[in-house]
Amino acid sequence: YVIDSVPLEQVSLRERGVLGAPALLAQRVAAVWRYRALFRRHRVGGVYVNSSVQIAPMLAAASMNLPLVVHVHEGWGSGPAFALKKAVIRRFARIAFF
Repeated sequence: YVIDSVPLEQVSLRERGVLGAPALLAQRVAAVWRYRALFRRHRVGGVYVNSSVQIAPMLAAASMNLPLVVHVHEGWGSGPAFALKKAVIRRFARIAFF
């Protein structure tokens, strides 16, 4: 069951276009702060994410110095954002399964 959730619109920058980019970025930044509040409220001791696209909880965990486990599976080596995802995840993850 769901204890808490951080609502995010499941849309890519490509779908939003250049004019929608600022609003999408603002939504993602707000999500990081919501995750921080959620982690604090539930006294989370570590964070596990199972996808390389879950950047908001990864950044929230890293900013709170929480242990972070990232399990990246299918599609890891594809897409235009591959290099950025790889750099972010390797920088912030304490443990990463690639």
